[in-house]
Amino acid sequence: MKTVTTQLANLLSSRRQFAKCDLFTITRRNGAVLRIASADVPVYWDGEIYSCYSVQASGLRYRIVTGIEADEQTLTLACDRTVMLDNLPFLDAVQQGALDGAKIKRERAFFEAWETPCVSGLVPAGCITLFTGYASSVENVTRTEAELKVKSNLALLDMNMPRNTWQGSCINTLYDDWCGISKQSKGISGQAEAGSTDIAVKWSNATAATYWKGTVDFVSGANAGQTRTIKNSDGAHLIFATPLPYIVDEGDAFIAYPGCDHTTTTCTLKGNLPRIRCFPYIPTAETAL
Repeated sequence: MKTVTTQLANLLSSRRQFAKCDLFTITRRNGAVLRIASADVPVYWDGEIYSCYSVQASGLRYRIVTGIEADEQTLTLACDRTVMLDNLPFLDAVQQGALDGAKIKRERAFFEAWETPCVSGLVPAGCITLFTGYASSVENVTRTEAELKVKSNLALLDMNMPRNTWQGSCINTLYDDWCGISKQSKGISGQAEAGSTDIAVKWSNATAATYWKGTVDFVSGANAGQTRTIKNSDGAHLIFATPLPYIVDEGDAFIAYPGCDHTTTTCTLKGNLPRIRCFPYIPTAETAL
């Protein structure tokens, strides 16, 4: 059973002609929201504006099945090279992972009539949600469009059980609720030094092994808004797992967050041993026998 506005219920029951279009809401992991209308004019709904001028979206059909099934569909986003996201052309940013894990909702908006000419935008009589899910992978990117695989929220039920796995290393994710360490409190501000590249930042505070498996958030320069996982720190450089879109210039500001090797030794040094979730003293199968 879907909930609709009284105005939309009256419109659908009137059996007269009406107009419709699709509204796409893409909520990124950093909280930023993209709103796209498939119409040729902007649409105003629920206090927000759905644009039709930059990115065009299509896909995510409506399906009804018996039982519980984790649906996977394709969302196509099309635009030209002038549309930007995170200081990059939109499609390049998508390929770099800007929409990975984003929550995606498709709604169908219904109108009593298509205003002609449209001065500012259309206000629908109501909307019906057709699909909700999250972006699971980027399948293909060309010069004009990107195809994303989108899984329904039911796919979140597909997880290993039981929740706790008996293993020697900690099963917590660094900085999550189980870990309990505040990421913001551990961030160290820095500036890139001369000799930095797109795959490594030269930084005199890059203490060896401290930042391994940590992250770097760039806050200024051509790479502002970009985040990279740290593959290694050797005392003079932070080396990334994947390259940045631009070479890091001297003076570019960033915030570096330490990583963790998920061992009891590291957790003891950080004073977080009561929260560790590992079982280092489980005997091996050979020992048990």
